[in-house]
Amino acid sequence: MHPKISVLMPVYNAARYVGKAITSILNQDFPDFELVILDDGSSDNSMVVIKEFASKDARIKVVSRENKGISITRNELITLASADIIAWMDADDISLPHRLSTQYDFLAKHADYVALGTKTQLIDKDDDSICVWPGPSDHEAIDHWHISGRGGAIVFPSTMMRRKAAKEVGGFNPDLVGAEDLDLFLRLAEVGKLTNVEPICFCYRQHIDSICHEQGGQIASDSQKAIDAATQRRGLSPVVVKASGKNLDKLGIYNKWVWWSLREGNKHTAQKYALKTVLMAPTRLAHWKALFFAWRGY
Repeated sequence: MHPKISVLMPVYNAARYVGKAITSILNQDFPDFELVILDDGSSDNSMVVIKEFASKDARIKVVSRENKGISITRNELITLASADIIAWMDADDISLPHRLSTQYDFLAKHADYVALGTKTQLIDKDDDSICVWPGPSDHEAIDHWHISGRGGAIVFPSTMMRRKAAKEVGGFNPDLVGAEDLDLFLRLAEVGKLTNVEPICFCYRQHIDSICHEQGGQIASDSQKAIDAATQRRGLSPVVVKASGKNLDKLGIYNKWVWWSLREGNKHTAQKYALKTVLMAPTRLAHWKALFFAWRGY
């Protein structure tokens, strides 16, 4: 008998965090799932950690092969799933215990919805809270965020979707770098509705060296390609995505995290990154100001 949910986890060099990610799925209050893990040619100890968990829980299925990239890996995971409902899970994130039950219950009651994310807490490499990501819940608003180039309306690894719909729209485009999620959401919005549900069900880990920070130019270019394709399919006027400007360096990202953390009362996180900015650029008055507010608590 097939499980009700297939949780799909691509893994690539995630030995530091994959144990936490797996544990967060095994601790779900919705037990009727399989966890399908595909190791995309990791060169660290990811598989050692994964095999240890798999030896103790029959719900975990593991596949390992050479590196092929995230889009091909995700498409392969879709073919490996045995459930009609698939839930995505990245190897460095954390699903809160009520995530699967909350999302599954919504899809069971709303046949016109094909995919949904959740309200999401951004965390850093140390599990410290940064802020809650303010994604919309209305389908039209989500689709507008996506097709206007704003992006980020749904945190992808928090997504649960109908496997049939994902296959119907063609899955992930391996030719897009960092924009494959956007492209899929635009396609899914053409066959059904999208939403984000509450409460917070997911913790999304932010990495200073993530693809979003290193390949901003390529992502912007491929995002434009995805949006161009969507407007053509829908018969809409072309949408030109405004350039976001210069990619933030490490200092800029840390400074952003200071103020995001402060606004939500995450004083410890704000202090940590304010101190980093001062140490990196001690002559900049703005960073001392941020450190002052972080220690005062805004």
